[in-house]
Amino acid sequence: MQKILITNNHLHDIKGSELVTLELAELFLSIGWHVTIYTNLYLPPLANEINRLPNRENLSVPLNDDESIPTDFDIIWIQQNTIPSSVAKALSTTGLNAYIIWHHMSSFIHIELPILAEIENQLSDIITVISQETADRISDFAIDKNKINLFENPAPDYFSDYPARKISAKKPASLLIVSNHTPPEVIQAIPLLKKNGITVDLLGENSHVRRITPDILSHYDAILTIGKTVQYAVSMGIPVYEYDHFGGYGWLNHENFHKSAEKNFSGRASATKKKAGEIADEIINHYIPARDFIWENKEALAGKYKLSTRTSQLLQLLSPTPSLKKLTPQQALQVITFNELHRGLYRTIMYYKSQFKK
Repeated sequence: MQKILITNNHLHDIKGSELVTLELAELFLSIGWHVTIYTNLYLPPLANEINRLPNRENLSVPLNDDESIPTDFDIIWIQQNTIPSSVAKALSTTGLNAYIIWHHMSSFIHIELPILAEIENQLSDIITVISQETADRISDFAIDKNKINLFENPAPDYFSDYPARKISAKKPASLLIVSNHTPPEVIQAIPLLKKNGITVDLLGENSHVRRITPDILSHYDAILTIGKTVQYAVSMGIPVYEYDHFGGYGWLNHENFHKSAEKNFSGRASATKKKAGEIADEIINHYIPARDFIWENKEALAGKYKLSTRTSQLLQLLSPTPSLKKLTPQQALQVITFNELHRGLYRTIMYYKSQFKK
């Protein structure tokens, strides 16, 4: 059985890097691999989602970074610069014959940037990024550009495989807002939309948090969101209104889709702030071009963002056999110190959050 180690500094919330970790683990478990997840913080609700994964018997999540963590992996997938001390020590002694993929999921969140750039260049077979913007940003750290590959938040296969529903209505009858930081102008647009007969529901930290599934999205004619949920929706042929706290283009269409993708559908490609009335008017009266664009490109977009396809394409870039990866003792010490710093930092943050809630 092939083995993969997937790392992420923290696994707590149902969002961002934590969902990427969950979905990668889910994929590799589904194809018969043994998956080890290493993290410095493992808490519900994300921990509950991981513990419910199919083929859980082939999954391990060691909660202590000690010598008991194995090192005999075929692939080590590093996120947020997180490397267990046992792996760092093995790299500085015997070395490891494993493929190493180093993934970056933001162009501005510090823990996602190449803080260990020299070590990353030395160890990585492939360096992956979620957007062209992120590729450009990590190049500022002297990352080897020849190793950089786009891995644009692909969606699990069950989104593209879900039976698609062609929408013929001239305006959406239902809208789902998915946001962890819903801006006031979007909240203010909701009653305007409801007055025009549109059912509006919210998911996110300010309303109700749950993992997004195809069954949830399938009940809506449109999704207002940014980030990973865009790939989920377009893989199903559902029109997306891109907008959140950074602003956004609004309806994604043939004119703005690729520009938005370059900045991970974050809203920052446009950075256009709209008023509540403008948002409501666009959702009601400018739906048809967005609806048609997504439907006409559904197959291409589903293929572009299908997780199994994109992961397979990525692994095909690896050489037939892995090279021996090694660190000097000084580099290993740097890695271990970095990891201990973030372990303590994030556990302290969660402690004070729990005290605040009391």
